[in-house]
Amino acid sequence: MTFDEKKVQFIAALLKSNVRKLKEMDATESSEEGKKAFSMYSIGEKKPLESGAKPHSAKALYLCTHKSFPPDVQVIAKLYDPKTYDPKSSLFLKTWDVIHHDGSIYVFQELAPYGSMAEHLKKKGSQLSEEECQLVACQLRTGMDFLGDMGVSHRAICPRHLLLLHKDLRVKLTGFRSAVIYYNEKKDDIAFQPCLSVKKKCKEGTEDYNAPEMYGNSKKEQFDPVQADIWSAGATLFNLLTGKFPYDCLKNSPKVENEIQSNIRSLKLSDNGKSALGYMLTTESTKRFSTERLKDHPWFHEKSAGATLFNLLTGKFPYDCLKNSPKVENEIQSNIRSLKLSDNGKSALGYMLTTESTKRFSTERLKDHPWFHEK
Repeated sequence: MTFDEKKVQFIAALLKSNVRKLKEMDATESSEEGKKAFSMYSIGEKKPLESGAKPHSAKALYLCTHKSFPPDVQVIAKLYDPKTYDPKSSLFLKTWDVIHHDGSIYVFQELAPYGSMAEHLKKKGSQLSEEECQLVACQLRTGMDFLGDMGVSHRAICPRHLLLLHKDLRVKLTGFRSAVIYYNEKKDDIAFQPCLSVKKKCKEGTEDYNAPEMYGNSKKEQFDPVQADIWSAGATLFNLLTGKFPYDCLKNSPKVENEIQSNIRSLKLSDNGKSALGYMLTTESTKRFSTERLKDHPWFHEKSAGATLFNLLTGKFPYDCLKNSPKVENEIQSNIRSLKLSDNGKSALGYMLTTESTKRFSTERLKDHPWFHEK
């Protein structure tokens, strides 16, 4: 057996194990262990958070702390009625505990204080730049890769389901109400899903990030949920960049692929950016890139590298992306100059983080920069 065959065999075994664990998992348990875990939290019940229209279906939301967590770790407690609590709606945030206590279910999770990406763009009044979008794209791809290892397909990826944890565009995926376990253990293959009725396709004034192949005859036609997630992710990134959808889904055009690729080519985006979106948004699902192939695509790592290095050095983002400043380049370069870093280090970051994409160093040019090999 070759190394690649052994690798595939190992991944398949791991996937089966994760799917089995998911199916056997209990949502909550009222036990001595649960009571002990509950006592570790201090809940601010006197000051409940406003929950608005309560899309999460929780009875109440509270800020809280955990005795073993650092004080800067923000935790939110969601209080559910045991009769209505649906474990499938749990968020893809850090969930520390789900405890049945005193007639209610408490879900203790990481807090996303800046709301969703959809809300962020609305407040900002403009779309993301290519560099900002890449930061979100890399995180989204990593999250989808993790879900893939767990045998889960999200099936509802959109800007509304990307929660913003920090002003440096740190995001987490949420909205798992439609998620499914996509792996069929018995057949050792993808569990294809029945198509949605064409009648459910987008209507005027509604959002639709579903892949085109998701619509059809629900009794006769099926689609691959993993590949459909890739398309939804691409449509989400397209929307974050433009505020629009990749194609007009109200028209039943036979040339959807041409329309999508034409819209991508018209974007003010780097060639690598257009290439990545093109592979994610092709209507031919068998030609669509997987999360593994996207990982190797240059757009998913080349320009976010500078921001990553800046963050590792400072714990911050190169500029305040919550402000819609016309002088972003000046702010970035000023922040780089203020670093306690060698001249070569500042030079390298300056070339990596310039907002003028034509002046930004390629990986090939960075290879020859003294900062990348001198020490």
